[in-house]
Amino acid sequence: DDTIKITEIPSGGQKVVYNTFFKAFAATPCMPLFYATFAESIPFHYVSGAPWQLYQPLADFVMGEQPGYPAGTFQMKNVRTNILESESYEDFLKLFSGSKQMTFEQKVGQISDLFRRFPRRRFVLIGDSGERDPEVFEAIRQMHPAQVDRIFIRDVINDEVNNPDRLADVTAIPANFDSAEACHRWVDDATAPYR
Repeated sequence: DDTIKITEIPSGGQKVVYNTFFKAFAATPCMPLFYATFAESIPFHYVSGAPWQLYQPLADFVMGEQPGYPAGTFQMKNVRTNILESESYEDFLKLFSGSKQMTFEQKVGQISDLFRRFPRRRFVLIGDSGERDPEVFEAIRQMHPAQVDRIFIRDVINDEVNNPDRLADVTAIPANFDSAEACHRWVDDATAPYR
């Protein structure tokens, strides 16, 4: 998604398909540095609305030398592929019709499972504004308030200006930075408590 790799989900299906299947994955600006700045002892869990069939290319990208994101677990969308099951066609249609509700429920369920599995752990949630990460994270915060340390949202659709209520009580990450120096300054400020 647009949190760690350029997918351009707000641009629509054709752009998403192009960036997923016909173009080499590219890291979003400043995010590899942001993730790498957290202490090495902090575990990472990548929760994606992408189907599990994309696990290998996504894992190769995330944990490859470039861009150098920290290793972690992956929780992805379950999409059945057995052509003899009618449910497979339903999953496929939902996936490509952009079912935001399906992704919302999947992410809330998978993140809640992580919170239940690690009840003493506090979490930093990092997402983007392209779909429903702010709403997912707010639902998680309401269910597990003692475990949510901070929420970061990469603002890919300029919600900070156009819909500021959506990003209330989160730290907005600019979609782009004017310079490498601006990126480094932002990362130093944002991650100081986690080093």
